[in-house]
Amino acid sequence: MEGNWTLELGGASHAVRAHIPTVSFLPRFKVFLDGALIHQQAVFVAFGDLCSLTVLGHRLTFSIRGWGTLGSFNLLIDGIEAGQLPGGIVPARQAVQAPIKALDAKIVETGRVEEPLGEEVREIDNSQSSVEIQRTLRLSREWSQSFSLEREHAAKIGGELSVQGAWIVDFKATAEGEIRKKYELSTVDRKTYSEEIVIDVPARTKVTLVLKWKQVWQCGIALVSDGRNGTEIQIPYRVCLGPTFDQRQVDG
Repeated sequence: MEGNWTLELGGASHAVRAHIPTVSFLPRFKVFLDGALIHQQAVFVAFGDLCSLTVLGHRLTFSIRGWGTLGSFNLLIDGIEAGQLPGGIVPARQAVQAPIKALDAKIVETGRVEEPLGEEVREIDNSQSSVEIQRTLRLSREWSQSFSLEREHAAKIGGELSVQGAWIVDFKATAEGEIRKKYELSTVDRKTYSEEIVIDVPARTKVTLVLKWKQVWQCGIALVSDGRNGTEIQIPYRVCLGPTFDQRQVDG
């Protein structure tokens, strides 16, 4: 038994899936948000209300209409029925306004790291000429404007943190939004880095240029606090700032 919805919440689309196995000795009701498991519980009687969760600042209430596998899932968002329309899209008339922002995030940069990407060798042969020449080389490399949150290393300041609860999704989404804003991350996945370098090659010389490419990552910590209850967590992150290179020239 399964229910699927695509919910427009907070200006973004989120996939919600509810699932109960058809055949199981002790079935468990599971809820997934964007593919991640955020809730599970044993189901002893498969009808009526199942549970209510606070997700991305909204109250999601799951229930079953009918009896067991003969019934179907029902979802309420802040008391408004979402329904299961084709594609699971919540109608515009049922759109839920985002609540007053309770979470606040601050980004603290801790340093940069470099990831080797390999070497590239260019040769300019002027060994047969008695005149010095100058060459302009255009270097380019594609890279992905990406970032990652190390959710498994999230820590609650002043105590331990369980990342299995649905509330961690709110903290993660708040941290992601602040990172995107600070580093002006766009929705374009691939970019091209390009640069021109000028090489002077003496007469009767062959020049070998060795380029050591590397990816530069900005590391830091996203501090997310909940003004309603004083909870604060820190989530390590890293943002790709793009490639660069070191160069070494060998004259032969």
